[in-house]
Amino acid sequence: MNKSTDLHSDLLPNDEAFTRMKQDLFERIDADELAPSINLVTPVTRNAAKKTTRRRWAGAMAVAAAAITVALLGANLFSPNVAPATAAEVLRSAAAATIVTADPVVGPGQYLMTQRTEGALGRGNNSGYIDNRRSAMYIPYDRSGTWIEEIQWLPAGEIFGDAAEAQAEIDDFWSTPGRGDAKFYEGPAGIFAGSDRSYPEMASMPTDPTELLDFVYNNLTGGNPRDEQAFVDICDHLSTGVVPAELRAAMYEALARIPGVYVAEGEVTVDGRTGVAIGRKTNSDSESHQLIIDPATGLIIGTRSVQLIDRQFVPAGTSGNVTLETTVVDQAPTGPFTVRSPQG
Repeated sequence: MNKSTDLHSDLLPNDEAFTRMKQDLFERIDADELAPSINLVTPVTRNAAKKTTRRRWAGAMAVAAAAITVALLGANLFSPNVAPATAAEVLRSAAAATIVTADPVVGPGQYLMTQRTEGALGRGNNSGYIDNRRSAMYIPYDRSGTWIEEIQWLPAGEIFGDAAEAQAEIDDFWSTPGRGDAKFYEGPAGIFAGSDRSYPEMASMPTDPTELLDFVYNNLTGGNPRDEQAFVDICDHLSTGVVPAELRAAMYEALARIPGVYVAEGEVTVDGRTGVAIGRKTNSDSESHQLIIDPATGLIIGTRSVQLIDRQFVPAGTSGNVTLETTVVDQAPTGPFTVRSPQG
């Protein structure tokens, strides 16, 4: 893992410069919307007006975001021979790119599908192994409709410690008939077994980075130290795959202001996608919570939790990973559906 650095690249914008660039960006967008447009004869399609608006915005948006992205690449973020950019610089680039990268457009009858592949460390008395599963959430165009969740267990990964003990636990888990089959669940308006998975709290989150960070600090969801919990909470929201672009950009800028955030790894490839790992260590320095992003597009690749010290039979460097992919699909699974008991 590359060590973090506090060196600042003069090629990248500071807070004041970034604010000026973003203001200039939106001034150009306003001017572009008021400018006379050329009427082109195009086939009439669903959401045609929205697509035209996005195309016209793109020309103005790309100028500012491209400047930041080129600066990031000019700083040789991915070169092992040059000091990498700081976490704040990477997050600013991702925030600017997010403005350009339009959210997926879901049409009537379609679904936004967020797919997660997760690998978590399972522990026994003298052994452990990576437990893997895949899940997908199908969110309808009308979010008050029925959401569909799909969950499937995948073969276990790396084994640690007593191999015989770990394998016995794995075999016992997989002895249940149909264990590897995909299971489907229905959630009216995103409510599954009494749990609201529609993330209603996002509607009340401010899009100003300073106000957003204050909101997060005032609504921490766990008992970790303040800055550590704020970093984890923002990453948890980002990993849902449903954070709107404007709020996502604000979350990146808010993360950049949390003390202790650093570039954990300048180049990391997950599922064939290359990005940057932005991390924050726990107060004990035993673990690093990390967000993996593509700074050129502002898209989330995934999250991971990396063990920084040897712990019993699990060596340093072991990580639990979540990879994320979001796309629009024309249909969702039709069952058969499994009924889950309400949580509580």
